[in-house]
Amino acid sequence: MGNSDCLAGSQWEEVFLLGVRKAKADLELSLARDLKGNKRRFYKYINSKRMTKENISLLLNGNK
Repeated sequence: MGNSDCLAGSQWEEVFLLGVRKAKADLELSLARDLKGNKRRFYKYINSKRMTKENISLLLNGNK
């Protein structure tokens, strides 16, 4: 393996993040296109996002 075959850590991170962004965009696009036919899938995705935010805020505020 030569140096030209290796990517630096920041380059791998960039490639990874681009892949994650594309996957998320594809998922959201398919949810939007299928909204009329499969509302349960859409609302399940929305509610999963809502629960994550609540859990994070509880962790940030501590046990009060």
